[in-house]
Amino acid sequence: MEHRFKIDYSLLLLYLTLIFLGWLNLYSAKYNTHFPSIFATGAEYGKQFIWILVALFLGIAILFLETLWIYRAVYAFYLFCVLLLLGVFFTDAVNGSRSWFKLPGLSFQPSELAKTATALVVARYLSAQSGGINNLGAKINTTLLIGLPALLILMQPDAGTFLVFFSFLLVLYREGLSGELLFSGIFCIVLAVLTLFLKDTTFNIDALDLYLPAKFVVVFSLVIISLMLRFINYRSLPPYQRRKENPLGIFWFLFIGFCMLFVYTVEWSFENVLKAHQKDRINLLLGLIEDKSGVGYNMHRALSAIGSGGLEGRGYKQSLLANDEFKHVPEQGTDFIFCSIGEEWGFIGSSVVVALFVAFLLKILFLAERQRSKFVRIYAYSVCSILFFHFLINLGMVIGLLPVIGIPLPFFSYGGSSFLGFSLMVFVLLRLDGEKKIY
Repeated sequence: MEHRFKIDYSLLLLYLTLIFLGWLNLYSAKYNTHFPSIFATGAEYGKQFIWILVALFLGIAILFLETLWIYRAVYAFYLFCVLLLLGVFFTDAVNGSRSWFKLPGLSFQPSELAKTATALVVARYLSAQSGGINNLGAKINTTLLIGLPALLILMQPDAGTFLVFFSFLLVLYREGLSGELLFSGIFCIVLAVLTLFLKDTTFNIDALDLYLPAKFVVVFSLVIISLMLRFINYRSLPPYQRRKENPLGIFWFLFIGFCMLFVYTVEWSFENVLKAHQKDRINLLLGLIEDKSGVGYNMHRALSAIGSGGLEGRGYKQSLLANDEFKHVPEQGTDFIFCSIGEEWGFIGSSVVVALFVAFLLKILFLAERQRSKFVRIYAYSVCSILFFHFLINLGMVIGLLPVIGIPLPFFSYGGSSFLGFSLMVFVLLRLDGEKKIY
């Protein structure tokens, strides 16, 4: 049992604190008078307690595994998860989606396990590459490893979980992915938003009797700015480095053409690919429509519940809006679980929960940076990125800064599959960090 004393107990304590607070909060949000005990298995909070016990049992088992065994089993585990993702296509659809395996008294969502598998396989593959992510082959293979489960999840369809796989871009950037590629990705996101926001707007130049679509003016403006930044960066280089680098390069001219194509693709996808409710949610976020009783119903109710908590909150189990009795907020125990935190604990209590999440994520980053093992470092960054993405998107969705896409808040939202997936990530990290071996 020597490795027991090598476990990072501060990370474990933060994890236990979060799951305990999440369980108590779920009990308050979903309280049922027919099941007054917090351990009652007939209610969501009782079922969540069972999942907590299962996660802790599996977590303790993971702590006793040999890290070399975990390292060698990565590809088999990844293949197993891919097969599970293929298997759900043969199940019955629920609300138009095939994402779950239904068993007697149990349902399981394999996409939650696929996140852990993808984090491990990316870490295993990149740690074995002497050049890291810098060569073309590594970029292609890493994209395929991440893209395969992401594509299968998108086909279910589960757009929220699919978007989580974009968090791996942060990991790849840490491992040496070009900053220009990351900048290009951010550029495309900004361009997509502006394209949708200005899709029916034109700029009129009366002197030339010219009418230009606003989206094209935005494209050229942003491209010119990016070219200027590129040239400024080139001029800031020492003379011996300038000789090795073209100030503009053909990439940037191709980039202009790509942006023009991207504008058409975004607009075409928005009109022809997205479902009506998805388009309405994006338009609502951009302020193009206002519909508090329709597509904006969830967001409006969530904001009203959080705002009613004020500075100190109403008190534990004293919520009037964010509870299961009045059903003011839809999906109270899952996607909008943070509403009960805001109403019962107020701004102060919400800030404490946010601070705990930030401390938890920072601790994982600290563990990542102290690793001698490249494999463990990449895996730790993957875990941190996935949890950060869930935390950021869920809170942004609840307070109206992001569209409602159905992403749970780690350790707080009700759901056995997601809770088990997040817990396994943490315990695998604790075990790998405790060994201090180099792979």
